[in-house]
Amino acid sequence: DGTFSVADFLDAFNEHDVQRVLRAYENSVTVDINCAGIGEWSMKRLSKEPCI
Repeated sequence: DGTFSVADFLDAFNEHDVQRVLRAYENSVTVDINCAGIGEWSMKRLSKEPCI
């Protein structure tokens, strides 16, 4: 839980260890993002990121 900018979230999500765990458990890991869905946090914006 916490407050992150999109840039901070993507930096953390793209860290090597995070990606390693996501690949190792790709069929069982889920990430739920709860946000207002406006500006940088919109699905239109986030769907452009290869890690999401």
